[in-house]
Formats: sequence, C-alpha cells, structure tokens
Amino acid sequence: METQITFKKTAPSDSFKDIVQAEAEKIAGLLGEAGICRVTVEGMAQNHQGKRFAIHIEAVPEHGASVRVHEEGPTSSRSDPYSVVHQGFRRLRQQLISATGAEQKRRRKRESRKTA
Repeated sequence: METQITFKKTAPSDSFKDIVQAEAEKIAGLLGEAGICRVTVEGMAQNHQGKRFAIHIEAVPEHGASVRVHEEGPTSSRSDPYSVVHQGFRRLRQQLISATGAEQKRRRKRESRKTA
C-alpha cells in the first residue's frame, strides 16, 4: 500500500508523519497491496483556542470506490492534532469495513445468481 502525506499552510513534522504512517498501516489490510492512502494536513487560521488545522484522509482500495474523511480541530473534545488523526482514521476504518462488507454481499449475490 502506498501512503502519501502532504502538509499545506503548516510546517511538516516528522513525528506527525510517523503517527499518520502508523495509522495508515493499520488499514493496509482493508485496502490491499495496490491501495493508496492520501493524507493532507492543512493549517487554518488561528483563533482564541489556538492554531486550527484540518485532516483530510482519502483511501482508495484495490477494489471498490474511494472513501474520504475530513476531521477538523481543535474542538473541546479533540484539542490536539494526534487525537484528530486517530479519530479520522477510526472513522475511515469504519467506513472501509462497511463498504467492504457491502461489496462482499454484492459479490455473493451475483455469484449465487450465476449458479442458479
């Protein structure tokens, strides 16, 4: 699986890249060998809560449609960037599992029609 990490309007961070890479490796089995995971970390305007940022994650499985997730922080419950990354990948994993399960059901249905 290929992982692409891009930083926009913020300085790249090696430790942040490591966290993103570790989270991406957890979903590798859902994407397949030819799958792609694109992550964009975007700095936003600063407000009274501190520096704001957004995480955009796109997963393109080997078979099936791409899945996209957008997380924004800080908020009261997710005030540090690492927790936003974890939350974003958790949501992505759930969506991939749902999509994979639905795709498997469609395949089984098609196969059962062929044999009937």
